Amino acid sequence: MVDRPIPFSAPMVRALLDGRKTQTRRICTGANGFDLTYVVALDDAPGWFGDEEGEVCFSAGFKPGDRLYVREEYYQFGSWHVVEGGLTMGGKTKWAFDGAKAMVSFDPPADFLVSRDKAFPGLPRWYKRLGRFMPRALSRMTLTVTDVRVQRLQDCSEADALAEGVVEYEPTMEDPAEFSAFDGTDVFNNAVSAYHDLWNRINGPGAWEANPWVVAVSFEVREGNIDG
Repeated sequence: MVDRPIPFSAPMVRALLDGRKTQTRRICTGANGFDLTYVVALDDAPGWFGDEEGEVCFSAGFKPGDRLYVREEYYQFGSWHVVEGGLTMGGKTKWAFDGAKAMVSFDPPADFLVSRDKAFPGLPRWYKRLGRFMPRALSRMTLTVTDVRVQRLQDCSEADALAEGVVEYEPTMEDPAEFSAFDGTDVFNNAVSAYHDLWNRINGPGAWEANPWVVAVSFEVREGNIDG
């Protein structure tokens, strides 16, 4: 069992909190590094996969039992200080953020900044922080991995797309069922098409059409810190 962070965008965080999301797909670097046509799970090696001939093996990066703490955008009260003797890769002065652990919000405060206050960096105030900066102690959701598969992206089924957080709108007498991955402004007649739209929005135009190998991770969601 391994504990590790996993980032999610704001719409996917909402899907986790709403109980709609129990799967995530990530690019499988190991599989895409080989010219594979078929992938199988290796016996007695959870989270490891390879080709049928046994000539190639690679880790999917996840295995059942792993615990993932969610990283997301957040807001924290704090200030900035110069890192003594520290320089950026570009040779500029390096700054560090001092955040108050007890003053964290996942909803935007009335007044906040998105980057360092250059005029008064030492003045404490609210800042919007990127998910990649979220420490383990501030994560509010923990995912426990229950299943790991390696497959082509376009092998995603209707059930998989719904488990990825796609919303299904109830059909009416006038309209058939519709599906959306975001706020309902772009709707589709099936869940896979909605997930196709979501994948390209996150990963860029043509990302779905490239049909890469991905690792499909299923998990259980628990609200609360991983160490709580």
